[in-house]
Amino acid sequence: MTQTTPPEHPGRFSDLWARQATGVGGMYIDDHADDRQMAALPAIIGGRSGGFPGWVNECFAGGRQSRGIERAKIRYEIAPDLGHWGVEILGKIKTWAKAISGPTSPPGKYPQLINAPGSETGPGPQLVTWGKSTILSVDALGLQVRVHAEFRQAHPV
Repeated sequence: MTQTTPPEHPGRFSDLWARQATGVGGMYIDDHADDRQMAALPAIIGGRSGGFPGWVNECFAGGRQSRGIERAKIRYEIAPDLGHWGVEILGKIKTWAKAISGPTSPPGKYPQLINAPGSETGPGPQLVTWGKSTILSVDALGLQVRVHAEFRQAHPV
């Protein structure tokens, strides 16, 4: 979970791609992770292991602030037909989305993009299903977000 834009520019990612972003974030690691994984994941996500996460972390020339790393019971779901997906950490984070469809979409088929540009999907061939958020609630590590209206988002699957 990361807030990548300063309060004076909410929702703006141009600072990230210009490598001038500031950020505040924290990390939850699934409670099934062993001690070795618990030590490795912050190094990977924090960019200390290089690769694509290292490149993304270099985009935060304006500075980063970590609110901590905690173990948590993480529940996630991706529908077999990709019609909805979400993740929840009880009492802390809840985010769910449903796939969008249009008047030309065949029944049960959703708009998808293969090999999407940008960091949304990470490196390599990926499949993205486009959707709308139905729930977004964060009250964790000193960060609070509540969005009641639907907004568009994409999720790599």
